[in-house]
Amino acid sequence: MQIKEYAAKYDPQNQFDVLINTSKQVEFAWGNKFKIDGINSSELSNIVISGLGGSAISADLIKNFLSDEVSIPIVVNRNYNLPKFANKNTLFIASSYSGNTEETISSLKQAIEIGCKVVCITTGGEIETIAKYILCKSSNRISTTLLTWIKFLFVVKSFSKFKSCL
Repeated sequence: MQIKEYAAKYDPQNQFDVLINTSKQVEFAWGNKFKIDGINSSELSNIVISGLGGSAISADLIKNFLSDEVSIPIVVNRNYNLPKFANKNTLFIASSYSGNTEETISSLKQAIEIGCKVVCITTGGEIETIAKYILCKSSNRISTTLLTWIKFLFVVKSFSKFKSCL
């Protein structure tokens, strides 16, 4: 049996092709354009990244990678509810590959309700709908659809270029 036959038999979600095409995702994300000028980084007091599974693991990696560069707290949230300290000075990042992770959707709705600055990283689902039809109408929030967390790293690093507070 060849590797593609094994993959077809034992990989119903096609993760083998996802792995093989990772470089294409990186190239796409690198070239993806988005604006972050809707958020004033000098107003930020903390960053909350909400996600589960691979999204949360990626957030943990980004948090650790940036620990020497970012001077405000970065918290990875894996819960339905936001941390109590989240407020209008919080940069809230909703990350869900499918866009349908219910914990992330719940905390995203709370972030919108309390006025956090919001960024959405997803490939679709309810989070994309919220990003397109609710967030895009607000001046203090930005939304974007990304295939990989690599672009997120540049979002956070871009904030640090604008103000030394990060």
